[in-house]
Amino acid sequence: MFKKLLALTMIIGLLAPLMVAPTSAASSEVCKIPRGGDADGNGIGDAGVQVVCNFTAYYAVDANGDWYLDYGDGRDVVGTVSSPAELDSATLEECFYQIHSRGSFEDTPYQDTGEISNRVRCVGPDGVTTYNWVMVASDDPRYTGDPALAVPEFGPGWEYAVNTESGKGNLVVKPQG
Repeated sequence: MFKKLLALTMIIGLLAPLMVAPTSAASSEVCKIPRGGDADGNGIGDAGVQVVCNFTAYYAVDANGDWYLDYGDGRDVVGTVSSPAELDSATLEECFYQIHSRGSFEDTPYQDTGEISNRVRCVGPDGVTTYNWVMVASDDPRYTGDPALAVPEFGPGWEYAVNTESGKGNLVVKPQG
């Protein structure tokens, strides 16, 4: 279980720029910018333009600490190994991500508004665990401003609206008021 949490923490940090930025020609293929919404042709939605991104990612780690990550957007894969086949199959933990985001980028490489959701299924020696995260920006009505819900990897103005783990339920506790 510790390995799984370490892997998930690591992947959130690694995917943070990806989930919030169409930073390459390949990633613009998974991010839909409305016609006329990228006047300067840089592959990033102009100010006020709603962009929708959908893609999958794959992360694998073993008990030796070796890992492999395919961002799923056409960027090169990264890790301490060049293929998941090089990981120790007896201790292999694999996580499959479905990532969706909707919001504006304000002509910068990072999403400024809206929401980002991840559905993650991890399979390994400890069994199967699923996670669902919905992170919202300060413009979303679900945003509370509670520092306990912050998503530090995304910078200020983002927090968890939903953070579920199979067998544990929603780990987000909203302030009562």
